[in-house]
Amino acid sequence: MSTAPPTRTRTPKSQLPAQVPESRILRITVGGRAYELDVMQLGPGDDRITRAETGLPVSSIIESSTFGADSLLMLFWLARRKAGETALRYTTVEAAYPTFAAIAAAGFELEEVVDDPE
Repeated sequence: MSTAPPTRTRTPKSQLPAQVPESRILRITVGGRAYELDVMQLGPGDDRITRAETGLPVSSIIESSTFGADSLLMLFWLARRKAGETALRYTTVEAAYPTFAAIAAAGFELEEVVDDPE
């Protein structure tokens, strides 16, 4: 039985993204009020808070192929927290929009803000 430490592998620089975007802004509009969330400015603290509130880290919400109503509410909750409502609980947002019908009636819109390079 070997007692050698496990080997570590590194990702060659050629496999790393050439350029990481400085910002990726999502705009969530509800009832005519827009909230913006720059996902590139989220960090480990946001992961910790999101995991504590929802059981999932931020990255799984943003990059999920199974994006659903709960994902939309989580992004809305995060955007509101980033806009200054730091004490807002996810369960409060979920309680305000408990059904798909309530979400639809509120008129949620989600879009990615793309800079127009002129």
